[in-house]
Amino acid sequence: MSTCINYGVLDEDSMASDSATDIATQQSIKAYSDSLVVDAGYTLLSTTTISGSPTELLFTGLTDAYKIYAMEFANISANTTAIEFLAQVSIDNGSSFISSAASYSWANFKYGGTDSSSAGDTNVNLYSGGINGQTTSGMTVRMLIVNPTDSSVETQFIFTGVIRLDNSPQNMRQSFGVGKRLNAEDNDAIRVFVSSSAMTDGGGAIYLYGVS
Repeated sequence: MSTCINYGVLDEDSMASDSATDIATQQSIKAYSDSLVVDAGYTLLSTTTISGSPTELLFTGLTDAYKIYAMEFANISANTTAIEFLAQVSIDNGSSFISSAASYSWANFKYGGTDSSSAGDTNVNLYSGGINGQTTSGMTVRMLIVNPTDSSVETQFIFTGVIRLDNSPQNMRQSFGVGKRLNAEDNDAIRVFVSSSAMTDGGGAIYLYGVS
């Protein structure tokens, strides 16, 4: 003789009931697991959806509440190909950005392509150039900004992700890199921009996290 056990189904994102008999929906399991990733050390500070074809995006108000900030570039595209994704920092909360010669160093590495670097540049280059004659048209990248507000050390950048080539969703390549501001100071804002044209309206979002 078999026994039939009837389980309840809970759609409960927090899993607060802690039931030993009921089962959870797929949606609530995903919501709960996603919350654990954030609670593990990432605090979402802002979400910026790309609209109006901006040439730049400014993120201000960085404080010593976090030693590390993380920026997630989700499906960011530009209105033209062969572009570079760039970043600069500020010491006056975004009233101006440091852009003089030899202010930053950076290096990025591409799977299947030519690596590039600079020991002294006007910006940090998140991605530069194409691969095998194909040009860059978009990216999904995570960048860590390390110790931006600590005036005793240089601000460091670490980035990794995938790059879309020739405006083709099927043509993606991995890229990663590092960079730093060549002076120790309190950086309280960051500017993200493209080398030419503008970012694509409705072409993705940038998420800013504080990392504890």
